[in-house]
Amino acid sequence: MEEGHCVIIIVDTEGDKPEDVEARIINEHFNLEVNNRNRVKIITAHPCLEAWLAELLNLNTRGVANCKNIKDIIKRHIKDYESHLLPGLIERHLRNRLEVGYTPSFLVEIVDAIRSC
Repeated sequence: MEEGHCVIIIVDTEGDKPEDVEARIINEHFNLEVNNRNRVKIITAHPCLEAWLAELLNLNTRGVANCKNIKDIIKRHIKDYESHLLPGLIERHLRNRLEVGYTPSFLVEIVDAIRSC
């Protein structure tokens, strides 16, 4: 990685421990003897990306440790939910929440990563 560059990785943990996923990414993709770990920012969606949609929908997922249960909670509110709909739903609900002045935690984490590069 060139001097002054920064990498931001957003990863779906798919239920694995976030710290294990981060370690795997660092160990498999970065030579930290050459690259400064502070220039690699890893943002985890845990237990899966659907947790971000649940936050935007203001659904209570505290204590839910697996993606299947998060999807089940979402399906109670969006009856025909399927994973391929996720990007469009996140975009739509993110716009709606930002319009009313709400900034979700995952967006704060992304902005913080960008600022710290």
